[in-house]
Amino acid sequence: MDEIVRADAVEMKMRSLSGIFRQVRNGSVKRISRILVPHFVKVEKADVGLELLGNGTGAWAVPTKVIHPEAICYCAGVGINATLDMALAAKFGCNVYSFDPTPRSIEYFKSLQYDRTKLQFLPIGIWSEDTQVKFFAPANPMHVNHSSVDLHGTGEYFTAECRRLKTLMAGFGHAHLDLLKLDIEGSWMPVLRDLVASKISLSALCVEFDSPTSLRRIREAVELLARYGLRVVHFQGENFTFVRTDLLTSAEDDPARKSNPVFA
Repeated sequence: MDEIVRADAVEMKMRSLSGIFRQVRNGSVKRISRILVPHFVKVEKADVGLELLGNGTGAWAVPTKVIHPEAICYCAGVGINATLDMALAAKFGCNVYSFDPTPRSIEYFKSLQYDRTKLQFLPIGIWSEDTQVKFFAPANPMHVNHSSVDLHGTGEYFTAECRRLKTLMAGFGHAHLDLLKLDIEGSWMPVLRDLVASKISLSALCVEFDSPTSLRRIREAVELLARYGLRVVHFQGENFTFVRTDLLTSAEDDPARKSNPVFA
């Protein structure tokens, strides 16, 4: 028994050290990316009605000109801040679907007062397959965000049901999304690849390139989305907003603009 206890103690110590190393490394890469990205990412000059909706960590720059009362908005990754979700439903009267499988997020949504005819919450995750996914805990137990990648080496996880965007849209009878928000920690790249492969019809996208992030990964994602017809209209930190190319209006609008490189 003592040997087992000692072995567990050693394993926990190694896992803790690994987690600290990962946090330091990820933090360093993030800081470098924040410095470099503004020098490389090309932001379209477009009149899309950008407006900051939501509060605190739940605030996003939303292209309001693509949102209307009949709009369909999917917000994946709520945490404990659904102010964007509620703002969309309240301001535009559109239909908002919020997704998050995290236990604390589920409990948080139960405590909210909101218009359930316009805003629906589903305790499932968004992924590139219809499957069960392990979501690993952060190092700080006070943080709500779990990730499909064991970013902090905690080894602690819960398993949750996840669905592809294509599957969810078919189930709801949605042929088009007016806005998709992805704040899903380490899962964003697989989901974006599946979005493109599934040929999801989409007007605007808000996505957090985080946990982990790097200039290379951001460039890969932005180039993938540009080929799919989505261009960057705003970014701050790791939060990026994209709008479909044919919906952009610009003072510089001309046939040559569409062939301009994504990166400056």
